[in-house]
Amino acid sequence: MRKIIIFGTGKGANKVWGYLKISNCNILCFLDNNESNCNKKYLEYDVKTIKEMPKDFDYIIISAIKMDFINEIYTQLTDMGLEREKIIPFFDKSKINNFEIYSDFIDISAWQIFLLDRELRYWKELVSDIDSKYSPLLMRHIEQQKEEKKVALYIFGTGKGEKEIEYYLYLHKCHILGYIDNDPKKCGQLYNGKKIFTIDSIQNNYDYIIISTKKLEYTRSIAIQLAEKGIDQEKVIPFFDAEKVIIKNEYAAFVNIDSWRGILLNREIQNYERAYRIKIENMKYEILDEVKNEKIKLPEIAPINETLDLIINKKCSIVRFGDGEFGLIDKHRFHKFQKNDDRLAERLAEVLDSNEEGCLVAIADNYGSLGKMTDKGAESIRMYMTSGAREIQMRLLNLDRKYHNAYLTRPYIYFKDKENAGKRFNDIKKIWENRDVVIIEGHQTRLGIGNDLLDQAKSVRRILGPSTNAFDHYEAIVKASLRIERSALFLVALGPTATVLAYDLHKYGYQAIDIGHIDVEYEWYRLGVKNPVKLGNKYVCEAPNGDVVEEIADEKYLRQIVDRIY
Repeated sequence: MRKIIIFGTGKGANKVWGYLKISNCNILCFLDNNESNCNKKYLEYDVKTIKEMPKDFDYIIISAIKMDFINEIYTQLTDMGLEREKIIPFFDKSKINNFEIYSDFIDISAWQIFLLDRELRYWKELVSDIDSKYSPLLMRHIEQQKEEKKVALYIFGTGKGEKEIEYYLYLHKCHILGYIDNDPKKCGQLYNGKKIFTIDSIQNNYDYIIISTKKLEYTRSIAIQLAEKGIDQEKVIPFFDAEKVIIKNEYAAFVNIDSWRGILLNREIQNYERAYRIKIENMKYEILDEVKNEKIKLPEIAPINETLDLIINKKCSIVRFGDGEFGLIDKHRFHKFQKNDDRLAERLAEVLDSNEEGCLVAIADNYGSLGKMTDKGAESIRMYMTSGAREIQMRLLNLDRKYHNAYLTRPYIYFKDKENAGKRFNDIKKIWENRDVVIIEGHQTRLGIGNDLLDQAKSVRRILGPSTNAFDHYEAIVKASLRIERSALFLVALGPTATVLAYDLHKYGYQAIDIGHIDVEYEWYRLGVKNPVKLGNKYVCEAPNGDVVEEIADEKYLRQIVDRIY
């Protein structure tokens, strides 16, 4: 995860935010040279002066839009001795040598398209500005150049494209001989004061024929038609065909080639966007057909209320698998708070394949529709549920069995339906109602501290383990757990280790719940936030600086601790 600082809190910062892959970023803070903007929050992050800037970061993104501000900030940072490689002037394409190196935390395709579009608008404005300011000068220049030889042109087409082409031509350097059209009714008529010809009636006194149609199928049909008439293809310019046209230096004598390149780039972008949109719109029908013909098969996952009912009424245990657990089994991902471990990978695979009576194996319901998720939640899921990750998980899962729903313990932050979140939490609280609860958690997790999550429990005890790499102490944690009476309910919040531990405790005769993120979800629900945020005295792996945890001196919490293993 990249440690990022964003310089600026204006409109540009908001735009930068939209192109970041937030799940791969640790936003350390925003910076601002205007001290009146500092010591405040922007997008829920601290705004600091440059003197307060953290020393340990991967990149600092300059979010200023205007070039003079970009250059001023860039110079300010380099004068401080910062490496140029760590500075990203987001809106200055000229200073970015290789977009690919940022692809793990920035949507570089969308970024490049935005910069191209911005460059195009710049050229259009520049041309417009030149026209308005220097038109009198140009007119005098035209008069002086009247005796110069002009480029002789025929323009093929009399539609919208022709009108646009004249915007890019240096008309004072062009001699438009006439227009060509395939419509025999138009031939012989005047257009813009010039005669309209058929292909067969044009004179051989031209330098170029410019094809002005904007639809590619028409442009290419006309190009073939001209070739069949024996017209030299070096003299044919398919003006709006970005794939076929080659902009030669000699064209600069009568065409504004910079603006021309801009319009071609913009057309390519529009074609790309159109193709992408059409593909997405049709994708649901293509997928439906593949599902119908069983080319695509999705895991069967029980609804959350069914999973919850079995836990409460049948006293079932539950073990949960998410992207972290799958990544550890296949060793294709590094987990923030659990290093790769061959023994843990083997145990997780064993639990995933298990079919112990009364022990529910749960997976995240991420494989099909994400309609219930927030936009950010769905985007986050898509970011890691790549075709490669999906292939690995499908290989590890048994598509002939029914799994339970791991989102049982994540009932708030990713769900669109925030109104019913309170009911979902109240239903979950019934799991430990009037039960003697033993929590096995990382020593900075502090499940239920500072809120009423566990108020319905008969009693609460805690076994504290490490906040990271808990599996290194697995045998000691199991040994401490087995000292507890069999009637107790275990709530285990210990990262991927919790999955294996809940399974083993179930086999020892306990009811054990791999409870995961339930407490931080409850805190976010009580705060009413829409995105993961840091909680000062609790470890939060998903929030920036969430692993920086304050110490507490809560007497009730300290009395509940029966063992410490870390």
